[in-house]
Amino acid sequence: MDVKVIGISDSNFKGSDGTQVTGTNLYVTHVDRNVVGLKAQKFFISQRVSVPQGLAVGADVRLDFNQYGKVAGMSVIDKK
Repeated sequence: MDVKVIGISDSNFKGSDGTQVTGTNLYVTHVDRNVVGLKAQKFFISQRVSVPQGLAVGADVRLDFNQYGKVAGMSVIDKK
């Protein structure tokens, strides 16, 4: 899924099993056929997923998902 980053924040919380979970919240917009305009969403990026160098607000990013719908990979799209 190709998205535009509109916000980034660190996340640190205790999971339902009591373990500490750390990662990054990525706030994005993207085209959705059921939305007039752009859809805005938040995705949690686990610390196990490599966040690309140069990720910043305004970047175009490709998100890859695993079979459970969680972000499994990401890369910055070079629109040159």
